[in-house]
Amino acid sequence: MIQDPMPSKDHLKTLILFSTFSNQIDLSMTAGSHQVSLDHTNFDVFNYTKDLLNNDLDGVCDYIAQLSYLTTKTCHLVIDNCGLEFFSDLCFGLYLLTTSSANEVVFHIKVLLFCVRKFPTFVSDVTSADITYMSSFLYDSNDPDLIKVQDLMSEYVESGKIIFRPNLSWNFSHHYSDLLTAWSQFSEIHESFKESSLVVFKGDLNYRRLCGELNWDIDTPMSVMLQNFKNFPLLILRTVKSVSICGIESDMVDRVKNLDENWYINGEKGQIIFINHKLD
Repeated sequence: MIQDPMPSKDHLKTLILFSTFSNQIDLSMTAGSHQVSLDHTNFDVFNYTKDLLNNDLDGVCDYIAQLSYLTTKTCHLVIDNCGLEFFSDLCFGLYLLTTSSANEVVFHIKVLLFCVRKFPTFVSDVTSADITYMSSFLYDSNDPDLIKVQDLMSEYVESGKIIFRPNLSWNFSHHYSDLLTAWSQFSEIHESFKESSLVVFKGDLNYRRLCGELNWDIDTPMSVMLQNFKNFPLLILRTVKSVSICGIESDMVDRVKNLDENWYINGEKGQIIFINHKLD
């Protein structure tokens, strides 16, 4: 699918949904158990679409399709968990490159430095070691499709089209709007985002840091929630694992609550939110 010269909109939708709902699988939710709710062997797009509280799939897919007409297009992915989620994010990045929707994809990861006690927030957060592990896993898999993914990744890394960029900014506990003034390196990251074609934030923790973990009214627009951290095309992909949430119609919440009283913490519901501040 990744190398299809004429990929359909459904291909892209599937990759974005897979990237979103693979966020269900982290150690905080599963404690290492193999019994997870995401059946990645038989991924049914429709089944996961119905679990979306926000569904901007059509809008972001239409936007990405237009990127192929640009000369310079850098996409940033602020990724979350290692394992299947990192693999799904990698496939998303490869799609952007192979379809000419991007000519550079930057994966932002956390720093792991034992000598100075700089650790990721969670044990499953992607660090440089996980990139090495993923590369080895794909290469040693004996699966032709997985080896093809590894070959593509290696090719793009060598050519500079894929960049894995660790930065301490992602290790801090600050909310992103506050971090702009607290840490000069993050202000520089923000400036690079403003020049980009697309910025993707993955996962529940990144969502909480975007919204400042404030007690927003649930129907508060996401553009308000971001406060000063904006002015770039933003795609948020998250499964809901905490009470920090907004940008949802109250009647939607009522319907979901009637079906599942733990909807806001069990990771079963997802959000795909696209905000293009460059058009505001």
